[in-house]
Amino acid sequence: MKVARRIIVRTVSLLTAAVLFTFVQGCARSQRPGAEVTSRNARPPAPESSPTPAATPAPTQAPPRPELSEAPPVDLRECVRRVYGDTLTVEDGRPDNYVTGDFNGDGSHDVAVFVRPGRGKIEAINDELANWILEDPRKVQELGAAKVSAAPGERPPRERVARGDLLLAIIHGHKGEGWRNPAATQTYLLRNAAGSGLRTMTRAEALEGLRADVRPPELSGDVMSQTLAGERGFLYWNGAKYAWHQRAHSD
Repeated sequence: MKVARRIIVRTVSLLTAAVLFTFVQGCARSQRPGAEVTSRNARPPAPESSPTPAATPAPTQAPPRPELSEAPPVDLRECVRRVYGDTLTVEDGRPDNYVTGDFNGDGSHDVAVFVRPGRGKIEAINDELANWILEDPRKVQELGAAKVSAAPGERPPRERVARGDLLLAIIHGHKGEGWRNPAATQTYLLRNAAGSGLRTMTRAEALEGLRADVRPPELSGDVMSQTLAGERGFLYWNGAKYAWHQRAHSD
C-alpha cells in the first residue's frame, strides 16, 4: 500500500511539473522580442482620404480695348453706323480721316471723322427732322463778333448736302466710354469743313499761337486744327455750334 501510494504521489508531481513547464514556455514565447518588433513595425491603418476639390478655372480676361484716342477703321464704321445708319459712309481713303478729343469740354472723349453721303441718301441727310445738326462752320459767327444785319423775320437758308460732298461728322461722347458708348448719339454734320492736316490741339496750344492784339475765341475744350481753303485755323465749339477760326498768321 505504501509503495502504491508513493507511485501515485510521484506521478501527480510529474504531471503537475509538466503542466507548469508547458505554461511557462507559452508565456515566454508571447514575450519574445520578435513579436514586439513585429507589432511595433506594423503600419497604422490609412486614414480615409477626403475628395480633392475641383480646381477653380482662372477667370477669362477680356482682351483690352483700344484707347479712346485710337479709332481703328472697324470702330469708326460701327460708330457712324450707330448714329447715322446707312446714310453716311466713312471716308477711308485719306490718312487723316479722323481725330479724337474733348471738343465740347464736357470731360468725355469725342470723335470727328470724314464721311460721304451713302448711295441714294441725299434726301435723308437733308431731312429737317433728321437726328443730326447740319451746319457750315465758316458761316457760324464767333461769339462776341458783330452780328450780321438781316431783314426782320428773315431766316438764313438751311444748309444742304450735295452728292459726293466730303463732310465732317462730329459725335459727342457720353460718360467714361466716350464716343464708344452706345448712348453717344449727339452729332453735328459739317459742310465745307474738310481740309488737310487735320489734328487735335489742346485749348492751351490753340490760344498760344494767336496774336496778342486779336481777341481770342472762347474755347471750351480741344480744337480741330487744319488748313481749310488755303487758310490755317481750327474748328472749335462755341457753346452751341462748331465755328471756324482763322489764325492771323501761319504756325
